[in-house]
Amino acid sequence: MKMKLFAKVACISIFVIAVSAFVVAPIAKAASQEKIQAAIDAGVVWLVTQQDCDGSWGNSVARTGFAVVKLEDYAFEQELSPFDEAYVYSANVIAGLDYIFSRALNDDCGIHFESQDTYDTGIAMMAIAAGGDMTRTVIGGVLDGMTYGAVLEANVDYFENSQTTEGAWAYQCGNTLTDNSNSGYAVLGLRYAEAAGITIPGSIKDGLDEWIGLIQDPVDGDVDDGGSWYRTDWPWVNLLKTGNLLFQMAFVDDTTATVRVQDAIDYIVRHWNDLNDDPGWKPDNYQAMYCLMKGFESLGIWIFHIRYRQQAPSRLFVIQLLPLV
Repeated sequence: MKMKLFAKVACISIFVIAVSAFVVAPIAKAASQEKIQAAIDAGVVWLVTQQDCDGSWGNSVARTGFAVVKLEDYAFEQELSPFDEAYVYSANVIAGLDYIFSRALNDDCGIHFESQDTYDTGIAMMAIAAGGDMTRTVIGGVLDGMTYGAVLEANVDYFENSQTTEGAWAYQCGNTLTDNSNSGYAVLGLRYAEAAGITIPGSIKDGLDEWIGLIQDPVDGDVDDGGSWYRTDWPWVNLLKTGNLLFQMAFVDDTTATVRVQDAIDYIVRHWNDLNDDPGWKPDNYQAMYCLMKGFESLGIWIFHIRYRQQAPSRLFVIQLLPLV
């Protein structure tokens, strides 16, 4: 999924990773908290200038959802509800959500959002849930009169209906060509809904647990060990999808002590300093950065240190996990 605005919004979401290395150049001094906050403030100011008259960002549910999530988070950082008139961007949040609701579809599979249904529905769920008020009511369109909570419950039903026998999701309901990019965004939406108090059927998590076993590269001594494939018939492995994999593992209650989580982290360590955006994240693969951030965050990994030294014929990597407390 290629979204220019996604790159900008992802940059505004800050995550901290400290990396120390032996036999490499020294690390530049980290930015101060004041500089980080100033960058976030400037990014939010820029972000609201990009909103269109119809409430959307770029006439896209996904782009609008990401923008709204950031503005909602920004409100809570100021100890305000995103819907409070005292919050300077409350009107932007409401207009963005109204646009998202206007793009809802209700068909045989249930209530979802167009046009790349799995991506857009997962991201829309994030925006609806992140506002923190499940009692608000939708006005107009096919969702008229439904509370935000009821919309999320219907979206969960949609993902239950569209989950395939592999335990994953494709671009649309009825499509069986599942992959771990679409599935990553389905699980983002489901996790946000769960955090907002919406019950997730056990069958969804049971199926996802099986999918994780299918899509994770087996540990057999190659460079892809522990990473995430794209599809079960396409072993395209990179950091972006492995970030999704970590988030999925956390959703089914794995922890940093779980072997398959450690295998996924080992893959990330091996490829962290790759000077490319596939399988790596450098110099500016913002979607990969975002997926990694969400994976780390979901498992309570706030900082990790990568240490390695040259050992013929290859490097030895050691990772230290410091859980967020």
